[in-house]
This record gives sequence, structure tokens and C-alpha cells, in this order.
Amino acid sequence: MHASTEDVADGEVTSEEDPLPHFSLDDECDIDDDVDTELAAPKKKPKWWVRRAGRRGTKSQRRALALLSDRYVIPPVRGPYPPKGPRFDLGAFFDGPDAPATLEVGFGTGEVLVENVVAAAGADGRRYVGVETHSPSAIKCLQALEARGCRKKKNDRANVRVFIGDAANFLRRAPLGYFDRIVLTFPDPWSLYCVADGKMRGCEDEGRRILQVSTARDIRRALHMEDDALSCLAGSFLLATDVFSYVEWAERVLEEEGKDECGDGPGWKRADVPDRSLWLPVVSKYEQKAIDEGRDIHLRCWIRTR
Repeated sequence: MHASTEDVADGEVTSEEDPLPHFSLDDECDIDDDVDTELAAPKKKPKWWVRRAGRRGTKSQRRALALLSDRYVIPPVRGPYPPKGPRFDLGAFFDGPDAPATLEVGFGTGEVLVENVVAAAGADGRRYVGVETHSPSAIKCLQALEARGCRKKKNDRANVRVFIGDAANFLRRAPLGYFDRIVLTFPDPWSLYCVADGKMRGCEDEGRRILQVSTARDIRRALHMEDDALSCLAGSFLLATDVFSYVEWAERVLEEEGKDECGDGPGWKRADVPDRSLWLPVVSKYEQKAIDEGRDIHLRCWIRTR
């Protein structure tokens, strides 16, 4: 007997039976031996990534995942990465005709994602896809989606899907030109403290940041372009962070990724940041903490130009 929606939303499952989910938190995209090693992710995650991904969640969370995975979770795709291997067929997870789609990378417990999904359900029917590597946080988001009634009827499919795993792997398999917005909200800057000149100083491990030249290339390829190239909502990449050095890092990465060897011009262009209600409608706990600690919030927008 499965748990009720109310039980799942509260994070508790009353049934003693532990149903088998079709999705496992241990699932990862397999890499074939014939894939270019320069492009392939390591088969074994480094220790820092394992710590970052977190544990599998509590027993009640795993049961909630078993119940909700068919409704909300995108299962991993196995095999080599494109062009040799397949991309995600995201359209197969949604009902009805094609609609505008937003991807949120690193949604945490889903405060922003859930609010956007609820608002879109009664408006333009926009589709949302979220990616989160920390599985307990992702499961909390699934519970919140169910509790907020993101499905109008029992057999309806919601206008949101979630991928639990490495965002870099997801972006590699993202369908070309599928999204008109990709949002990166408060990514980990990997700020560290190191000893320099005998003093403790702040430093940053930039190599561990999600935004690299390779992921920026995948982001640009996943965005589609419209005729109104000056609109920030057409093929836009939006960033929210409380670390200004991350803004500078993003600008350098996008400039490097956007260089064109064929002389067709840069791949990215800065644009005005759209109203928060369109993409960042609520202040998350993380953003509020940054505000309480006196840190400025930096919002940026770039649009794909080719």
C-alpha cells in the first residue's frame, strides 16, 4: 500500500512496505570506453563531489522518491554522450503541444522552482525542468510540488520535471535549442580559505564551479534563438549570485566560450535583467541569509547571439 499525498508532503510514510522506485539515487550515466576521454566525465566521482551530492536521504525520503519519481523525475540516460549517444527526449515527459521551457540549474530545495511552476500552471503553461545534485534537497522539492498541487487532476502530468544528478552531465545530453531560458541561481562559488604570506586569506577553487567553458557551450546549445534577439527572454542565460567574483568569472567564461573561429561574432551578449517575477519570484532561504549577512545580490543576463 502506497502512502497518501499528505504523508509524502510531510516527509513521513505510514506504510511499512518499501516500494521499489524506477529511479535509483545511485544511477549515473555510464560512459563507454570508446568515448573521447577529454569529453567524458570520470566513471568514479571524486570525493568532494560525493560529499557535495550528500547521502541518499532518510528512509521516508526514499519512499517518497519511490512514489513521486514517475510523476516528476527524469531518469538518467545511459551510454556515451552525444554525438555518439542519445540526448534527453524531454518532450516525452510533458502533455500537450510544445510550450516555452525554462531550465533551473541547482534549485536546492526548490523554493524558486515550485513558485514558478505554480504560477505557470495558470498562465502560459510554461514547462520547467530542474537539476539538483543534492538528493535530499531534491526530494524535498518533489514533496513540495506534490503538496502545492502541481497536478490539476490525479492522472495529469505536471508542467515540471526534475533531474537528480550532475548538472554537467544533464547539460551534455540536453536537447538542442529546447529552452528559451536557463537559470543558474546562487551556485556554489567554491570559496575557500588558504594560507598566503603567513596569513589566512580567502581564495577560490574555480575548477570546481559548475560554470566552465564546456558547460557554457552546452548551455548555449540548449538555448533556442528567436527573432527578437534583443529580448532578455529569448535564448537567455540568467545568473543570480551573492559573490561578485562569480559574476566576473561568468563574464570571462562566456567571453571565452563565445569566441568564434569562423568570424561570425561572439556567442553571447549582455542584456537587461528581466523583472524578477518572471524568473526569480521569491527570496530563497539562501538569498535571505546573504542579505542578512550584508552581501549584495547580483543579477545578470546574457542572450545567445548565434
